[in-house]
Amino acid sequence: MGAASDDNWFVVVNPAAGGGKALRKWPYIADRLQRQGISFDVRITHDIAEVGPAVSAAISEGFRHFISVGGDGSHHTLINAAYPAPERLTMAIVQVGTGNDW
Repeated sequence: MGAASDDNWFVVVNPAAGGGKALRKWPYIADRLQRQGISFDVRITHDIAEVGPAVSAAISEGFRHFISVGGDGSHHTLINAAYPAPERLTMAIVQVGTGNDW
């Protein structure tokens, strides 16, 4: 993982979201973030169970900006992992799940 900074985002990609749609769309999403000048580190998880620990570790390393690329479960897990953080966090979602009820 790279260094956390005030303008660096931590992106969590759940490749299982949307029946694999999140992983297929990730190159396009990454390109769009880069074109917008958004600096980020990415963690592509193996399954949703890794999202919470990845976010908790990123918070410990100083990340304060998060993007969840996945479905409702990914976003829910990210928010629950971030909830006990003592500082204000910024979160964004890229909805590429199946139901997209968020």
